[in-house]
Amino acid sequence: MGHAERNSATPPVQNQVSPEDKVDLSSQSKEMNKISEALAATPDVRAEKVESLKKQVESGQYQVNSDGVAEKMIKEFLFDFNR
Repeated sequence: MGHAERNSATPPVQNQVSPEDKVDLSSQSKEMNKISEALAATPDVRAEKVESLKKQVESGQYQVNSDGVAEKMIKEFLFDFNR
């Protein structure tokens, strides 16, 4: 009785891949993947501008064009309002 008996009615489980197991990516998904890769490879070109502005602010030399800011705010509001 020291031997374990095997039930011959239940075959052992095998790791099998059926020919139907596959993944299909939509063309939109593939395009999004390409865009993500392109963005990841793009250097941050604004870093230099941010650093320059940061130095201007720290030294007190940064001047805000309040008329320009107000004009852009109004244009953006009108654009969003007319959507």
